[in-house]
Amino acid sequence: MILLISCCPLPNEFSGKVAHHQLNEMPSFLSAEKLASQLPREELSSSGLIILPGDFRELREFEELTGKRCVLGPTYCANLPVSLANVTRLSKKLSAEKVLAKEIASEVDSLLEKEHSDKPDFKIGNVGIGRSLRTKVIAEIVDAPLLSDKELRERAEHYAKSGADIIDIGMLAYRDSSSDIPRIFSAISSVAYSSLSRAKIPLSIDSFCGKEITAAIDSGAKLVLSLSSENLALAPSFPKDVRAVVVPDMKSSLQSNIASILKISDIHLIADPILRPLGWGFTNSLFAYKEFRANHPEMAMMMGSGNATELVDSDSAGANAILAGMASETGCELLLTTEASEKTKGSVSQLSRATRLFYAAKKRGHPPKDVGIKV
Repeated sequence: MILLISCCPLPNEFSGKVAHHQLNEMPSFLSAEKLASQLPREELSSSGLIILPGDFRELREFEELTGKRCVLGPTYCANLPVSLANVTRLSKKLSAEKVLAKEIASEVDSLLEKEHSDKPDFKIGNVGIGRSLRTKVIAEIVDAPLLSDKELRERAEHYAKSGADIIDIGMLAYRDSSSDIPRIFSAISSVAYSSLSRAKIPLSIDSFCGKEITAAIDSGAKLVLSLSSENLALAPSFPKDVRAVVVPDMKSSLQSNIASILKISDIHLIADPILRPLGWGFTNSLFAYKEFRANHPEMAMMMGSGNATELVDSDSAGANAILAGMASETGCELLLTTEASEKTKGSVSQLSRATRLFYAAKKRGHPPKDVGIKV
Protein backbone atom coordinates (compact mmCIF):
# COMPACT_ATOMS: atom_id res chain seq x y z
CA MET A 1 0.00 0.00 0.00
CA ILE A 2 1.17 3.53 -0.79
CA LEU A 3 0.93 6.04 2.05
CA LEU A 4 0.66 9.68 1.00
CA ILE A 5 1.63 12.30 3.57
CA SER A 6 0.54 15.83 2.63
CA CYS A 7 -1.22 18.99 3.80
CA CYS A 8 -3.86 18.54 1.11
CA PRO A 9 -7.00 16.43 0.81
CA LEU A 10 -6.61 13.28 -1.27
CA PRO A 11 -7.96 13.68 -4.84
CA ASN A 12 -11.24 11.78 -5.22
CA GLU A 13 -9.96 9.57 -8.03
CA PHE A 14 -7.34 8.05 -5.72
CA SER A 15 -9.64 7.40 -2.76
CA GLY A 16 -9.35 3.75 -1.71
CA LYS A 17 -6.21 3.26 -3.81
CA VAL A 18 -3.84 5.28 -1.64
CA ALA A 19 -3.71 5.60 2.15
CA HIS A 20 -3.53 9.23 3.23
CA HIS A 21 -2.29 11.05 6.29
CA GLN A 22 -3.10 14.76 6.22
CA LEU A 23 -0.75 17.08 8.09
CA ASN A 24 -1.93 20.11 10.03
CA GLU A 25 1.38 21.98 9.86
CA MET A 26 3.91 22.95 7.20
CA PRO A 27 6.14 20.01 6.13
CA SER A 28 9.23 22.23 5.97
CA PHE A 29 8.88 22.84 9.73
CA LEU A 30 8.72 19.13 10.61
CA SER A 31 11.70 17.01 11.59
CA ALA A 32 11.85 13.34 10.63
CA GLU A 33 11.43 12.37 14.27
CA LYS A 34 8.39 14.58 14.81
CA LEU A 35 6.70 13.38 11.61
CA ALA A 36 7.32 9.72 12.45
CA SER A 37 5.79 10.21 15.91
CA GLN A 38 2.58 11.58 14.37
CA LEU A 39 1.88 8.58 12.15
CA PRO A 40 -0.30 5.73 13.46
CA ARG A 41 1.60 2.42 13.63
CA GLU A 42 -1.01 0.66 11.49
CA GLU A 43 -0.44 3.11 8.63
CA LEU A 44 3.31 2.65 8.82
CA SER A 45 3.27 -1.14 9.07
CA SER A 46 0.95 -1.60 6.08
CA SER A 47 2.85 0.82 3.80
CA GLY A 48 5.27 -0.37 1.17
CA LEU A 49 6.02 3.13 -0.09
CA ILE A 50 5.63 6.51 1.58
CA ILE A 51 5.22 9.68 -0.49
CA LEU A 52 6.47 12.67 1.49
CA PRO A 53 5.74 16.35 0.76
CA GLY A 54 8.05 17.81 -1.87
CA ASP A 55 9.57 20.33 0.56
CA PHE A 56 10.24 17.82 3.36
CA ARG A 57 13.94 18.04 4.18
CA GLU A 58 14.77 14.87 6.12
CA LEU A 59 13.78 12.01 3.83
CA ARG A 60 16.86 9.88 4.59
CA GLU A 61 16.40 10.32 8.33
CA PHE A 62 12.70 9.44 8.02
CA GLU A 63 13.55 6.26 6.08
CA GLU A 64 15.98 5.20 8.80
CA LEU A 65 13.42 5.83 11.56
CA THR A 66 10.56 4.00 9.84
CA GLY A 67 12.39 1.37 7.81
CA LYS A 68 10.18 2.26 4.82
CA ARG A 69 11.06 3.27 1.28
CA CYS A 70 10.22 6.95 0.73
CA VAL A 71 10.05 9.36 -2.20
CA LEU A 72 9.24 13.05 -2.52
CA GLY A 73 5.81 14.00 -3.84
CA PRO A 74 4.59 17.47 -4.84
CA THR A 75 5.13 20.69 -2.92
CA TYR A 76 1.78 22.08 -4.12
CA CYS A 77 -1.66 20.50 -3.81
CA ALA A 78 -2.52 21.14 -7.46
CA ASN A 79 0.12 18.63 -8.50
CA LEU A 80 -1.12 15.69 -6.42
CA PRO A 81 -3.07 14.00 -9.27
CA VAL A 82 -0.18 14.05 -11.75
CA SER A 83 2.21 12.92 -9.01
CA LEU A 84 0.07 9.96 -7.96
CA ALA A 85 -0.41 8.99 -11.60
CA ASN A 86 3.39 8.84 -12.00
CA VAL A 87 4.44 7.29 -8.69
CA THR A 88 7.16 5.12 -10.24
CA ARG A 89 9.01 8.22 -11.44
CA LEU A 90 9.10 10.08 -8.12
CA SER A 91 12.52 10.82 -6.66
CA LYS A 92 14.23 10.80 -3.28
CA LYS A 93 16.07 14.04 -4.09
CA LEU A 94 13.75 16.18 -6.19
CA SER A 95 10.15 17.28 -5.67
CA ALA A 96 7.49 16.04 -8.07
CA GLU A 97 7.41 19.50 -9.66
CA LYS A 98 11.02 19.03 -10.78
CA VAL A 99 10.68 15.41 -11.90
CA LEU A 100 7.33 15.83 -13.69
CA ALA A 101 7.89 19.31 -15.12
CA LYS A 102 6.86 18.28 -18.66
CA GLU A 103 3.64 16.61 -17.47
CA ILE A 104 2.72 19.63 -15.36
CA ALA A 105 3.49 22.00 -18.26
CA SER A 106 1.27 19.87 -20.52
CA GLU A 107 -1.60 20.17 -18.03
CA VAL A 108 -1.12 23.93 -17.92
CA ASP A 109 -1.11 24.13 -21.74
CA SER A 110 -4.45 22.28 -21.80
CA LEU A 111 -5.82 24.65 -19.18
CA LEU A 112 -4.80 27.69 -21.24
CA GLU A 113 -6.35 26.23 -24.37
CA LYS A 114 -9.63 25.64 -22.55
CA GLU A 115 -9.80 29.32 -21.55
CA HIS A 116 -11.41 30.05 -24.91
CA SER A 117 -14.36 27.84 -23.98
CA ASP A 118 -15.14 29.95 -20.88
CA LYS A 119 -17.86 32.54 -21.37
CA PRO A 120 -16.45 36.10 -21.45
CA ASP A 121 -18.15 39.06 -19.81
CA PHE A 122 -17.83 40.89 -23.14
CA LYS A 123 -15.61 40.99 -26.22
CA ILE A 124 -13.29 43.47 -27.87
CA GLY A 125 -13.39 42.34 -31.46
CA ASN A 126 -12.97 38.57 -31.13
CA VAL A 127 -11.05 38.72 -27.83
CA GLY A 128 -12.95 37.56 -24.77
CA ILE A 129 -12.63 39.78 -21.70
CA GLY A 130 -13.71 38.74 -18.22
CA ARG A 131 -12.81 38.30 -14.58
CA SER A 132 -12.65 34.52 -14.96
CA LEU A 133 -10.37 34.78 -18.00
CA ARG A 134 -6.71 35.61 -18.46
CA THR A 135 -5.74 39.29 -18.25
CA LYS A 136 -5.38 40.44 -21.85
CA VAL A 137 -2.38 42.43 -23.12
CA ILE A 138 -2.72 45.62 -25.19
CA ALA A 139 0.51 46.53 -27.03
CA GLU A 140 0.86 50.17 -28.06
CA ILE A 141 2.63 51.30 -31.21
CA VAL A 142 3.98 54.63 -29.98
CA ASP A 143 3.87 57.72 -32.28
CA ALA A 144 2.24 55.74 -35.08
CA PRO A 145 1.75 58.74 -37.45
CA LEU A 146 5.53 59.21 -37.61
CA LEU A 147 6.13 55.66 -38.85
CA SER A 148 6.20 54.41 -42.42
CA ASP A 149 3.92 51.61 -43.58
CA LYS A 150 6.87 49.23 -43.42
CA GLU A 151 7.69 50.26 -39.85
CA LEU A 152 4.05 49.92 -38.84
CA ARG A 153 3.87 46.42 -40.28
CA GLU A 154 7.09 45.42 -38.55
CA ARG A 155 5.81 46.66 -35.15
CA ALA A 156 2.48 44.93 -35.64
CA GLU A 157 4.16 41.65 -36.65
CA HIS A 158 6.50 41.87 -33.65
CA TYR A 159 3.61 42.44 -31.23
CA ALA A 160 1.54 39.67 -32.80
CA LYS A 161 4.42 37.20 -32.48
CA SER A 162 4.98 38.39 -28.90
CA GLY A 163 1.44 37.38 -27.90
CA ALA A 164 -0.40 40.71 -27.91
CA ASP A 165 -4.17 40.33 -27.63
CA ILE A 166 -4.92 43.86 -28.89
CA ILE A 167 -2.71 46.29 -30.83
CA ASP A 168 -3.09 49.94 -29.88
CA ILE A 169 -2.37 52.84 -32.23
CA GLY A 170 -0.61 55.59 -30.26
CA MET A 171 -1.19 59.06 -31.67
CA LEU A 172 0.65 62.38 -31.17
CA ALA A 173 -0.56 64.55 -28.32
CA TYR A 174 0.35 67.83 -29.97
CA ARG A 175 -1.47 67.62 -33.32
CA ASP A 176 -4.48 66.23 -35.15
CA SER A 177 -3.29 63.32 -37.29
CA SER A 178 -6.72 62.00 -38.22
CA SER A 179 -5.85 62.09 -41.94
CA ASP A 180 -3.09 59.50 -41.27
CA ILE A 181 -5.38 56.99 -39.60
CA PRO A 182 -6.76 55.18 -42.69
CA ARG A 183 -3.16 54.56 -43.84
CA ILE A 184 -2.05 53.38 -40.39
CA PHE A 185 -4.96 50.99 -39.93
CA SER A 186 -4.62 49.63 -43.46
CA ALA A 187 -0.93 48.88 -42.96
CA ILE A 188 -1.41 47.21 -39.59
CA SER A 189 -4.60 45.30 -40.39
CA SER A 190 -2.82 43.35 -43.11
CA VAL A 191 -0.50 41.66 -40.60
CA ALA A 192 -2.28 41.89 -37.24
CA TYR A 193 -2.77 38.20 -36.59
CA SER A 194 -1.95 36.42 -33.34
CA SER A 195 0.91 33.93 -33.52
CA LEU A 196 -0.85 31.97 -30.78
CA SER A 197 -4.32 31.52 -32.25
CA ARG A 198 -4.01 32.97 -35.78
CA ALA A 199 -7.14 34.95 -34.99
CA LYS A 200 -7.24 38.54 -36.21
CA ILE A 201 -6.08 40.92 -33.50
CA PRO A 202 -8.45 43.82 -32.80
CA LEU A 203 -7.05 47.34 -33.01
CA SER A 204 -7.55 50.25 -30.63
CA ILE A 205 -6.89 53.98 -30.83
CA ASP A 206 -4.95 55.86 -28.15
CA SER A 207 -6.09 59.46 -28.43
CA PHE A 208 -8.24 62.13 -26.81
CA CYS A 209 -8.82 63.91 -30.13
CA GLY A 210 -12.38 63.55 -31.37
CA LYS A 211 -11.44 63.59 -35.06
CA GLU A 212 -8.81 60.90 -34.57
CA ILE A 213 -11.17 58.72 -32.54
CA THR A 214 -13.93 59.03 -35.15
CA ALA A 215 -11.51 58.26 -37.99
CA ALA A 216 -10.17 55.23 -36.10
CA ILE A 217 -13.65 53.82 -35.48
CA ASP A 218 -14.47 54.32 -39.16
CA SER A 219 -11.27 52.39 -39.94
CA GLY A 220 -12.23 49.47 -37.69
CA ALA A 221 -11.02 50.28 -34.16
CA LYS A 222 -12.89 48.25 -31.53
CA LEU A 223 -11.47 50.01 -28.46
CA VAL A 224 -10.98 53.68 -27.62
CA LEU A 225 -8.29 54.90 -25.22
CA SER A 226 -9.54 57.13 -23.67
CA LEU A 227 -12.62 59.13 -22.67
CA SER A 228 -12.43 61.95 -20.11
CA SER A 229 -14.38 65.09 -19.28
CA GLU A 230 -12.86 66.71 -22.40
CA ASN A 231 -14.27 64.30 -24.99
CA LEU A 232 -17.00 62.23 -23.30
CA ALA A 233 -19.64 63.81 -25.58
CA LEU A 234 -18.37 61.44 -28.28
CA ALA A 235 -19.71 58.38 -26.47
CA PRO A 236 -23.28 58.36 -27.89
CA SER A 237 -21.89 58.19 -31.45
CA PHE A 238 -19.91 54.99 -30.87
CA PRO A 239 -21.16 51.77 -32.52
CA LYS A 240 -22.45 49.06 -30.18
CA ASP A 241 -19.39 46.86 -30.66
CA VAL A 242 -16.90 49.58 -29.69
CA ARG A 243 -15.64 49.67 -26.09
CA ALA A 244 -14.03 52.66 -24.38
CA VAL A 245 -11.58 53.20 -21.54
CA VAL A 246 -12.48 56.06 -19.21
CA VAL A 247 -9.87 57.90 -17.11
CA PRO A 248 -9.78 60.66 -14.50
CA ASP A 249 -8.42 64.06 -15.55
CA MET A 250 -7.47 67.43 -14.10
CA LYS A 251 -11.12 68.55 -13.98
CA SER A 252 -13.05 65.43 -13.00
CA SER A 253 -12.57 62.22 -11.05
CA LEU A 254 -12.89 58.79 -12.59
CA GLN A 255 -16.26 58.22 -10.90
CA SER A 256 -17.55 61.58 -12.11
CA ASN A 257 -16.52 60.89 -15.71
CA ILE A 258 -18.11 57.45 -15.62
CA ALA A 259 -21.38 58.89 -14.28
CA SER A 260 -21.41 61.62 -16.93
CA ILE A 261 -20.84 59.16 -19.78
CA LEU A 262 -23.50 56.72 -18.58
CA LYS A 263 -26.05 59.54 -18.45
CA ILE A 264 -25.76 60.04 -22.19
CA SER A 265 -24.76 56.62 -23.47
CA ASP A 266 -25.05 52.89 -22.76
CA ILE A 267 -21.51 52.28 -24.02
CA HIS A 268 -19.52 49.44 -22.41
CA LEU A 269 -16.90 51.24 -20.30
CA ILE A 270 -13.54 50.04 -19.00
CA ALA A 271 -12.15 52.02 -16.06
CA ASP A 272 -8.51 53.04 -15.70
CA PRO A 273 -7.75 54.59 -12.28
CA ILE A 274 -4.22 55.31 -13.66
CA LEU A 275 -1.08 53.57 -12.44
CA ARG A 276 1.44 56.13 -11.18
CA PRO A 277 5.22 55.84 -11.68
CA LEU A 278 7.31 54.19 -8.99
CA GLY A 279 8.24 56.72 -6.34
CA TRP A 280 5.51 59.09 -7.51
CA GLY A 281 2.31 57.64 -6.08
CA PHE A 282 2.64 54.05 -7.31
CA THR A 283 1.49 52.42 -4.05
CA ASN A 284 -1.47 54.74 -3.60
CA SER A 285 -2.55 54.11 -7.18
CA LEU A 286 -2.61 50.35 -6.51
CA PHE A 287 -5.02 51.04 -3.66
CA ALA A 288 -7.13 53.04 -6.11
CA TYR A 289 -7.46 49.96 -8.34
CA LYS A 290 -8.36 47.77 -5.39
CA GLU A 291 -10.89 50.30 -4.09
CA PHE A 292 -12.47 50.73 -7.53
CA ARG A 293 -12.85 46.97 -7.89
CA ALA A 294 -14.54 46.75 -4.48
CA ASN A 295 -16.97 49.57 -5.34
CA HIS A 296 -17.59 48.58 -8.98
CA PRO A 297 -17.35 44.78 -9.22
CA GLU A 298 -19.26 44.77 -12.51
CA MET A 299 -17.01 47.15 -14.49
CA ALA A 300 -13.83 46.01 -16.24
CA MET A 301 -10.52 47.73 -15.51
CA MET A 302 -7.34 48.44 -17.45
CA MET A 303 -3.89 49.03 -15.96
CA GLY A 304 -1.18 50.87 -17.88
CA SER A 305 1.87 48.86 -16.82
CA GLY A 306 4.09 50.94 -19.11
CA ASN A 307 3.63 53.84 -16.67
CA ALA A 308 5.87 51.89 -14.31
CA THR A 309 8.25 50.00 -16.61
CA GLU A 310 9.05 52.91 -18.93
CA LEU A 311 9.75 55.29 -16.05
CA VAL A 312 12.35 53.35 -14.11
CA ASP A 313 15.88 52.40 -15.14
CA SER A 314 15.49 48.71 -14.46
CA ASP A 315 15.14 45.47 -16.40
CA SER A 316 11.54 44.87 -17.41
CA ALA A 317 11.03 41.10 -17.06
CA GLY A 318 10.69 40.94 -13.28
CA ALA A 319 8.77 44.22 -13.18
CA ASN A 320 6.27 42.94 -15.77
CA ALA A 321 5.78 39.70 -13.85
CA ILE A 322 5.01 41.64 -10.66
CA LEU A 323 2.70 44.05 -12.49
CA ALA A 324 0.82 41.13 -14.07
CA GLY A 325 0.42 39.65 -10.60
CA MET A 326 -0.89 42.96 -9.28
CA ALA A 327 -3.34 43.16 -12.17
CA SER A 328 -4.51 39.64 -11.39
CA GLU A 329 -4.96 40.41 -7.68
CA THR A 330 -6.79 43.70 -8.23
CA GLY A 331 -9.02 42.20 -10.91
CA CYS A 332 -7.77 44.11 -13.97
CA GLU A 333 -8.95 42.51 -17.17
CA LEU A 334 -6.55 44.47 -19.41
CA LEU A 335 -2.87 45.49 -19.28
CA LEU A 336 -1.52 48.21 -21.58
CA THR A 337 2.21 48.31 -22.31
CA THR A 338 4.70 49.85 -24.70
CA GLU A 339 8.19 49.00 -25.90
CA ALA A 340 9.28 52.61 -26.29
CA SER A 341 12.80 52.27 -24.88
CA GLU A 342 15.64 49.77 -25.05
CA LYS A 343 15.09 48.57 -21.48
CA THR A 344 11.46 47.64 -22.21
CA LYS A 345 12.09 45.69 -25.41
CA GLY A 346 10.31 42.40 -24.94
CA SER A 347 7.69 43.76 -22.53
CA VAL A 348 4.78 42.50 -24.63
CA SER A 349 6.14 38.96 -24.66
CA GLN A 350 6.97 39.17 -20.94
CA LEU A 351 3.47 40.34 -20.05
CA SER A 352 1.87 37.76 -22.34
CA ARG A 353 3.73 34.97 -20.55
CA ALA A 354 3.14 36.52 -17.13
CA THR A 355 -0.63 36.76 -17.64
CA ARG A 356 -0.67 33.09 -18.62
CA LEU A 357 1.42 32.23 -15.58
CA PHE A 358 -0.96 33.97 -13.16
CA TYR A 359 -4.07 32.66 -14.91
CA ALA A 360 -2.79 29.08 -14.65
CA ALA A 361 -1.66 29.58 -11.06
CA LYS A 362 -5.04 31.00 -10.02
CA LYS A 363 -7.00 28.28 -11.80
CA ARG A 364 -4.89 25.52 -10.23
CA GLY A 365 -4.78 27.05 -6.74
CA HIS A 366 -1.02 27.16 -7.02
CA PRO A 367 1.68 29.82 -6.46
CA PRO A 368 3.01 31.25 -9.76
CA LYS A 369 5.96 28.86 -9.70
CA ASP A 370 6.87 25.50 -11.26
CA VAL A 371 4.00 25.51 -13.77
CA GLY A 372 6.20 25.46 -16.88
CA ILE A 373 5.88 29.16 -17.76
CA LYS A 374 8.90 31.44 -17.41
CA VAL A 375 8.69 35.22 -17.70
